[in-house]
Amino acid sequence: MLTRFYIVVVLFLFLISCDKNQVYFKEIKIENSSWAYQDSIVFSWEMKDTTSAFDLLLHMHHNADMKYQNVYLNVKTTNPDQSEISNLLSLELFQPNGKSNGDCSQNQCEALIPLQENISFPQMGNYSLTLFQNSRDSLITGIQSIALELRRKK
Repeated sequence: MLTRFYIVVVLFLFLISCDKNQVYFKEIKIENSSWAYQDSIVFSWEMKDTTSAFDLLLHMHHNADMKYQNVYLNVKTTNPDQSEISNLLSLELFQPNGKSNGDCSQNQCEALIPLQENISFPQMGNYSLTLFQNSRDSLITGIQSIALELRRKK
């Protein structure tokens, strides 16, 4: 009887912890924390909702002692009709005084970077977002992983 109660409580907690506004989340690990200029990171998802607004967020996990204040990315978005949009972005990981713009614990930081806010997807189908590091060095060290999150606006 008591065991059944615990199972019900655990199931209830699991169900209420689900985030219904998170439509997509994928994290990609960077091998040896080294991102080469020729390596791309690709996120792909299917969009069925063309009426809601969304936020597109990037989670970057990096070393607290990275030698870069910012990281330049070339971001290519591919729409379901295969049209493409490219943008060059500067991701500010640290302030000029060296303080992280993200949350740090020991030697690891997570920067949450809004790529686009309050956007809609006019076409149903498969989208992809490809990230290319576009910094002055051909190899960036200190980035452990990058995640893409797509959240429905409340």
